[in-house]
Amino acid sequence: MADKTGLSNNSDAAAVSISTRIGSLNLAIEQAVKNLDDGISLAKTADEALADVNDTLVKMRELALQATSGLYTDIDRATLDNLYQNLRIHILDIVENATWNNHQLFEKLDTKTFVIQAGPKNNETVTLDIPQIYANGFVGFNNGDFENPGADPAKINGWTKYDGNILMNGASTIADWPVPINDTMPRAEAAETSRVGPGTFSSGIEGVRALDNPDGGANSMRLTSNNLTTDSYGVVHGPYVVSDSAVTIKAGESVSFDWRAVGGGDAYDVYAYLLNTKTGATIKLLDETGNSTGGDSGWQHVETVVNTEGAYKFVFISGTFDLSGGRAAGAQLFVDNVTAPPSPNPTLDQTYITSSQKANEAIVEIDLTTETVLKARAHLAAAENRMNRIIDTHKKVMLGFSKFNNATENKIPEIMVQQSSAAIKKDGAIYVLNSIKDKSTLAHSMIMDNLNLQNDIYA
Repeated sequence: MADKTGLSNNSDAAAVSISTRIGSLNLAIEQAVKNLDDGISLAKTADEALADVNDTLVKMRELALQATSGLYTDIDRATLDNLYQNLRIHILDIVENATWNNHQLFEKLDTKTFVIQAGPKNNETVTLDIPQIYANGFVGFNNGDFENPGADPAKINGWTKYDGNILMNGASTIADWPVPINDTMPRAEAAETSRVGPGTFSSGIEGVRALDNPDGGANSMRLTSNNLTTDSYGVVHGPYVVSDSAVTIKAGESVSFDWRAVGGGDAYDVYAYLLNTKTGATIKLLDETGNSTGGDSGWQHVETVVNTEGAYKFVFISGTFDLSGGRAAGAQLFVDNVTAPPSPNPTLDQTYITSSQKANEAIVEIDLTTETVLKARAHLAAAENRMNRIIDTHKKVMLGFSKFNNATENKIPEIMVQQSSAAIKKDGAIYVLNSIKDKSTLAHSMIMDNLNLQNDIYA
């Protein structure tokens, strides 16, 4: 229905609709600003902890430099080393206890990552990474030679074991990520199956099979399936293990291990891969099937070059293949000497200043750790500046929303109602055109602000 001006009341409804949508978007942006403020607070907290670490490293370097002097006796250096070790433990305490809203801010073995919702849309996020700054002497994968079984015989120290079967179909998960698809079947009739009859899956430390490994010690890891029945020509995978710790591996670096597979109820079908703990991407390390019932691969050595940098865990999966079609299955996988590049961070906890030589070695490690800390602080400062820029852009957009709402609330002047028909049409047209011009200018400004927002978020 039209009023006396000849203009539709639909303009009021449109204004209400626009205002409602803008109000909802404005609330979302306000929440994004709060999220970013929290992100800045988290970054500042982490930086304060790093500043404490840096100050402690300065004191440790002073003690180490003092211990290099030939003027001091071994007793003097022992006293200095006692102070030095207390400071080193203080750094570890900072790393382990620095928190924000119950979130651990640092990882001893990996980069800590926080994802912050920085805009009204799901994909408008900012990732805040806090680099690893203290490795606690960690080198490679823990207990990769399986010579440290641990106190509990039901567990494998440094590894988590799963004594059951798993389908390698891309849908099952290991360590919260999909497993690779087993796409290299040993024969046309073969297929992954979960149809497993009575039998057992077990894993642990094995001494006997390690003895003829030329590069091994007394122990290896054993993964066994025994007395299974399955589909004819079925492939049954399990048990499997995952390394508890991940280590950063750079592109071009390599990992290696020794393995041996032995058929039991039938042939073996074994698999191993690296799991990127940040992306879920996998790198195949081993995919072998025995060609005879009860076959034995003998000890084999595998070395694989990693092409993509990431934080990786090892996954080893035993398996068996019903080669004969008689439905009996079972096999064993042995693993030993798992090696990976050492952690790139300095092993500060392995330093002492009880002699002039050791003090000089400690200075080298202190300087490496200091460089890591300074880079981490620079990274946090850059992230903080970026979040502040996004907040500034958000505030400009919210100001634009306010102006837009004010414009839509303007009414057509009442004086126009008293005018002649021709005058109404003329003045109404001019008013509408001017309104469109004003709102178009504002809309263009809002679009540009949003484009700047996108650039800041994804810079």
